[in-house]
Amino acid sequence: AFRRDAFGFTIVHCDPEKGIVQDYVKRWHDPTGTPLDPGTVFTEMATVLAEYNVKSVFSDQYTLETLHYIAKQHGFGIEEVTFSSESKAEIYGNLQQVLNQGKLSLLDDQETINELKAIEKKNLQGGEVRIAAPEGQYDDMATVVAIAVHQAVWMLPRIVATVEQPKTIVERHIDYIASQRRRLMNAAFDMDW
Repeated sequence: AFRRDAFGFTIVHCDPEKGIVQDYVKRWHDPTGTPLDPGTVFTEMATVLAEYNVKSVFSDQYTLETLHYIAKQHGFGIEEVTFSSESKAEIYGNLQQVLNQGKLSLLDDQETINELKAIEKKNLQGGEVRIAAPEGQYDDMATVVAIAVHQAVWMLPRIVATVEQPKTIVERHIDYIASQRRRLMNAAFDMDW
């Protein structure tokens, strides 16, 4: 967002122990309402992306064609994440699940934390759900965290339950022969004494 809202940016990674870990967060916003220059923002982003060796970022669909063109000029790509009233439920649902499991480590950025705490879910007429900040507040940083978590959640290690397979008839027979051999060896050992 370059006019009224803030432009939010975050980098996360998956850690086998900690889950999803936030590595970097930045917010660009002019409180006077002066439009942000996307070229300036993307120049800063490109520097950080190069430090983290990131070649592509995810963004909502708003003004994506323009942003994609500017991003290419700065050496990185942008992939679309549809962020609509329907998809917000899934995206924020993933975030809530990861938070509930204690699998999200956020940086100590008070604006981001405040926005995440303020997010409201309201059921509207017709079964529609509205997920957003309260009227007059921002949710830009909460949105970038939600999108980042949604994209990173597939990288979390999965716990695969291992079910012990019953032994085959051949394996049972080998076990039986080995037990008989041990029994005979023990009997022969006892006779020597």
